[in-house]
Amino acid sequence: MSELRAAQHNGARFLIGAAWLGAAAASLCFCVNLLFVEDRAALWTDNQMDPIERRLFVVLVIVSALLPGVLAALTIRWYSFADVAGRAWLWGHRLSPLALLAPIVPLVDRASFIGKPITALSYMLVIGLCAAAIGTRFLEHGFPAMPVPGPAPAVDRWRALVPSALTAAVCVALFAHFAYFALMRHHQMRSDAYDLGIFDNMMWHLTHGQWFGSTPAFGPEGNHLHRHTTFGAALLVPLYAIWPRSETLLILQAAFAASTPIPIYMLGRRLLQSPWLGFVFALCYALYAPTHGPVFYDFHFLTMASPLFAWVFYLSFTSNTRALVAMTILTLAWREDTGAVLAAAGIVLWLWGVHPRRTLILAMVCGAHFVLTKFVLMPLNGSHASFAGYYHNLQAPGAPGFWAVIETWLTNPFYVFDEVFERKRLLYILQLFVPLLFFPLRGKTTWLALVPAAVFTLMASRDPLFEIYFQYTVFWAPTAFLLMFMVLERRLGAPGRRKALVANTAAILLTTILTSYFYGSVFESPGMKGGFGPISYEWTERDKARLAAFRELVARIPPDASIAATSREVPHLSNRKSAYSLQIGYFDADYILARRKLVSGKEPARKHYEEALASGRYRKLASKNIFVLWKRSDEVEAQE
Repeated sequence: MSELRAAQHNGARFLIGAAWLGAAAASLCFCVNLLFVEDRAALWTDNQMDPIERRLFVVLVIVSALLPGVLAALTIRWYSFADVAGRAWLWGHRLSPLALLAPIVPLVDRASFIGKPITALSYMLVIGLCAAAIGTRFLEHGFPAMPVPGPAPAVDRWRALVPSALTAAVCVALFAHFAYFALMRHHQMRSDAYDLGIFDNMMWHLTHGQWFGSTPAFGPEGNHLHRHTTFGAALLVPLYAIWPRSETLLILQAAFAASTPIPIYMLGRRLLQSPWLGFVFALCYALYAPTHGPVFYDFHFLTMASPLFAWVFYLSFTSNTRALVAMTILTLAWREDTGAVLAAAGIVLWLWGVHPRRTLILAMVCGAHFVLTKFVLMPLNGSHASFAGYYHNLQAPGAPGFWAVIETWLTNPFYVFDEVFERKRLLYILQLFVPLLFFPLRGKTTWLALVPAAVFTLMASRDPLFEIYFQYTVFWAPTAFLLMFMVLERRLGAPGRRKALVANTAAILLTTILTSYFYGSVFESPGMKGGFGPISYEWTERDKARLAAFRELVARIPPDASIAATSREVPHLSNRKSAYSLQIGYFDADYILARRKLVSGKEPARKHYEEALASGRYRKLASKNIFVLWKRSDEVEAQE
């Protein structure tokens, strides 16, 4: 009986090993054959291929799959079956990752797949899950004695500095990338009054001691606190005062966003007990496509909140209570809705036993701050803080404000489910979680931490709130990485599961790279957008001429003069007391600077522009390229 069992065991090892060798060989043959396909785009999109060429392709792949097994079987003539089975088993697992090449290589032709995002993302998810399974077998059976990253000994402290230095290098490179293309986009005249002009003007008012004044969207007496409680802006005043213009805000935003991999690295290093795994996840965050678009969509304090969230999460696992309190206060001061994100995360940390007393207090304080600020203090100040219009698709007829949304949630769950899981929102969910192989949602209670993000985005009716090209992805990204670390640590953190942990980490890195290649900016994807418009990665002569013409006209405007301008010109003029967007009016401005094309449509800007010119109080001062500058006539004023 023992001989029979041994034969069965060796037979199973031989078949499994031969299967892996065949899969690796077939995958390589598939990739080589693709080199000879002239029109791969037609193959991927329309399944068009010469019939003879296709049959030859199939035959070669099948032969490649069978050949390793046949060759291995022939060696039984010279070696024992047990020895052949053992070698086939070992080398089959060692070469098994090559089997992933065949499904991955077609994605290189991203132009063929970028128009089918749900299919492409689902395909990448399958690749990632297969990579995790194959990688685990590769490490466990292909290299039984292979060391994997683990807790670094104290004597190895200097070696642990290498992943720290690499993380810093990633942040520097990411900052250079973000800053360069954000400034290029701005100088291509593609920024907008909403919201770069609003915040630039607000910072100018703060720098001059005027409490959160902001004229581009609210008029002469406007105050930004009617929209958001961005008290943290006061901390940026010294930096803004050095170079008071919108470019400063774009550089600061790039710096904040690019620094987030540092707390992600520290959090991963602490929970997964490996600086190298921490570095890999820091790299994953740097490549994570949902964090790229917001950096190129003007300027928002919410975009800058990503490292603040990450630092709070990291400090929650440490014993440094003072630092945690200070960072929590800073995060709460950054924007009113940050409290909801921190409260939900605090509840999950409490349920998972992470410093229970402290995280429970964190959740209670942050939750109370959110409710009081959003629904009590801001409405009392005359703000539009409820933003109930964002959820008009879920508002029950006849009920006022946000309460109408709550009534729908409580009385019609199927309707809410149908709204949330329509195609655009499903795409948003896939873009957020496919790179992370849905690990943030694999814990029993981890989904609770994502409830505020889901309410703020998935349940909204405006498309920008559930597209990865806008600042609202910050509600998701740092929290998703926190939850992923917690699930990985709980499931794969034990010493006996370290190889599976490494394999899953590699799979997450792979899917992050693939999704970033399709939807991120690091690989200059054509599918990448910053807010409403695509990203341009080239500075053209047309851009240069347009910017020069614009600056020539701006040089004729005194820095203390009030001005009204078309929306995309406002961010270049907003570092003054009074700068208005023609979308809301001209308010008797001293100067009007307009882009002809943007006042030729049916937008309110055209109406206000025509009213200003019809008043007879403005005379044309100059025109250049696509811009025209008007000045209020003192003679007309004197006659009046």
